[in-house]
Order: sequence, then C-alpha cells, then structure tokens
Amino acid sequence: MKTNKIHYLWAIAIVVNILTHGCNKDATSGPGSSGITQSDLAAAQDAESQDAIISQVNQNTDNAMDNIEANNFNLTATKSASDCATVTISPKDTIVFPKTITINYNCTDTVNGEYMTQTGQLVIVVDTIPVGKKMSWRTHLKRTITFNAFSVSTDSSSFTINGTRTLFRRGSATKALNNLNKRTEVKDSISSALTFTTKTGFTTLNSTWNSNRTRDAIRYFNRLSANEYWHPVVEKDTIKFTGEVSGINGKGDNYSRIITTPLVYTHCPFWPYNIVIPAGTINYMAGTNTMTVSYSADGCKTIITITKNGKTKTIDRRIGRKFNKWWQV
Repeated sequence: MKTNKIHYLWAIAIVVNILTHGCNKDATSGPGSSGITQSDLAAAQDAESQDAIISQVNQNTDNAMDNIEANNFNLTATKSASDCATVTISPKDTIVFPKTITINYNCTDTVNGEYMTQTGQLVIVVDTIPVGKKMSWRTHLKRTITFNAFSVSTDSSSFTINGTRTLFRRGSATKALNNLNKRTEVKDSISSALTFTTKTGFTTLNSTWNSNRTRDAIRYFNRLSANEYWHPVVEKDTIKFTGEVSGINGKGDNYSRIITTPLVYTHCPFWPYNIVIPAGTINYMAGTNTMTVSYSADGCKTIITITKNGKTKTIDRRIGRKFNKWWQV
C-alpha cells in the first residue's frame, strides 16, 4: 500500500507538472498571449510574401518604363529590366499622347534565388500632366497600369492579380554625368487597387491590396556610344517609399501597413534586378492585432523583425511559401 501510495503521488506530481507547463506554453503562444502567436506570425508572413511579389512586379514594370522613357519612347522592341517580358510601344515618339505600352509576360525569373513564373499582360497608358501653361512628359506624366489576369507562380503557390496601378510623376531632374552616363531623380505618387487570388494546393484565399505611396528614386543609365540606346544600371539605384497599403486579407480582416520610417529599396549585387530592403519600419495592423515590422539586409536577403508587446521574431522576406488558413489551426 505504501508503495502504491508513493506511485500515486508521483503520478499526481507529473500530471500537475505537465498541466502547469502546458498552461505556461499556451499563455505565451496561444490566442490570449501578449507576445507573438503562431497566427500573428503566419499573418505577417502571408502579408510579407504578397507584398514582396507585387513589389517585384511593380519594380520590374517601373524599370522597364523608366528605360523606355529614357530613350524617348523610341525603342522598336525591348525587354523589361529583368529580361522577362516583351514590350511594345505605340506610338514610338515624344509627340503623341496618350500612348500605350504593352508588356507580355511568359517566362520564369528569379527573385533572390527563388523562382517566379510570370504570365499575362500589363497594359500601360502614358499621358502628360499639364502644369500651368507648360506640358512636359519628362517632368510630369501619368501612367495607368492595368493587370489583365496577370499571374505569378512560385514553387509552392500561385497568385492571380487583377486591377490597376496609377503613377503620377510630380517631378524629374536628369543630370548628364558625361556623354555616356546620366542620373535621373524622380518623385512619383502611386496608388493601386488590386485583387489577389492565392492558391496553395486545395486552399484558395482572396485578398485586396490598396496602396497610396510616394516613390523617390535615383536611377542611373549608361550606353556604349552616343548613338546607342540608354540602358538602366539598376544595381546603383536607390528608391525610397513612404505611405501605406491597406485592404482585406485572406481571413477577411481589414489590414493596414503604414510606413513609419521610409522603406529603402536597393538591388542585390548578385541578382541586380532583385529587391533588397536594408532599412525601414512599418506599423502592421490586422483585425485587432498591431505589430511593428522593421527591415534590414543580410547580403541579398531582406531580414524582417516583427515586434509585438516587447516580443520579437525574425523571418526572411520570401516569395515562395505555402499559404494556409492559419486562423483555423
């Protein structure tokens, strides 16, 4: 009896220990936690992957358009900055506006070592914006970009993007460094109204991405001779974004990503057309949750630090990941 009683007491102690540790674990990682829950982390990762994909697509488009405009819309045929699309221009001059640029995608590109297949079409209408009695497309223009069932696929998910993105150029200044090199500084106001259909296996998520941001960019171009086309030197570019993104996430919650310190975009030296974010901070809100997201760079990787109630988690910014209904886990 004595032995049985001792075993019984040990059993009670073990059960109490398990329950105590289990309760402590739930308190730090469950729904009632004051730290970062698995749902918080999954929501932030989904938002970052979606943002990384549309940022890469937008940057490829901006690179292509800046290159076209640097050559006075006079390229008979060209590739986008990532050599991942065929571009046509009509009309090819600097006199007739508006003009239409069509970018047809059907290729696989790499984003910091990850594969991204892009298909579909972007139709871009470029028009001038009168400023007083003056009208100059070099300093003030409008780009309206329409996504026509544009799709992006990674190794784990696919995204169908529809909607429009509008860019207003508020100023531009070009400085000739010499006959073969020049630098252009632009200031753009950009708004977007996009819808995402995201598929991972049998899971389908619908979300929206509405942005109002300002882009301050320093772009570089060079050419081999005075009679050649200008070519972008994107690895030297520096781009800053301010503003915000908002919408409805895959769960159906309202979310916002408000930039509190400017996001700095540069390019990876190993994959020059790929984006790295070495600096910047946003305030991320989804439903009733609020987190701070800060950015830094490690080589060609963008490192994301998520902070909530003094607790932090660090993740890589990636395009390839599985999207799940994390709120049901």
